[in-house]
Amino acid sequence: MASHTLGPVQCTQARAFPSSRVFTRHVSTQYRGARQLFDRHKTTSGRRGGVSVTRASDEKLGIVVVDHGSRRKESNELLDKFVDVYKQQTEYEIVEPAHMELAPPSIGEAFKTCVDQGATTVIISPYFLSPGRHWKEDIPRLAREAAVNFPEVKFLVTAPIGVHSLVAEVLQERMEQCMLHAAGKREECELCKGTDSCKMFVGGEVAEETN
Repeated sequence: MASHTLGPVQCTQARAFPSSRVFTRHVSTQYRGARQLFDRHKTTSGRRGGVSVTRASDEKLGIVVVDHGSRRKESNELLDKFVDVYKQQTEYEIVEPAHMELAPPSIGEAFKTCVDQGATTVIISPYFLSPGRHWKEDIPRLAREAAVNFPEVKFLVTAPIGVHSLVAEVLQERMEQCMLHAAGKREECELCKGTDSCKMFVGGEVAEETN
């Protein structure tokens, strides 16, 4: 089987929420080559993420972004927000959120929603950091169960986020934001707002603010 090397990815920053960054990816020629594995018939073209992309007229890509799922409504709503941002940044037409368990929509429901919108290939992307049991066993099993009802539809479960330079940048931004808030120099971010949890402690007690 031929190997496909993904080339370097350059990023620019764009504001999606008041205090968070989203990285718009300028995809290299090598990366476009990997993407075009889905583009067998190359009869239509357009632009996506600042890059010219050719799309097959008889194939339509649907994307399911799946997280673990939570009993906490606010946690599940964050995935909906991320999916909205992802759609805006990539301009993919069919992108659906899914929760592996505990809350709707399930992987099966999101898979069906993609197919109902015309998807002929469904990419299931785990919104997970590490490649644990859920990625290796549970999500592929649920994807296969969903695909049984659509024998003509192809699907692929991609790798989780893993170790990536963009994750390091997001982590650094979160730390800087919380440190500045704890020092009284910045408002709470959208994640901490109203929780009163972003505080600096010393010796088990809340530290006094120092300017």
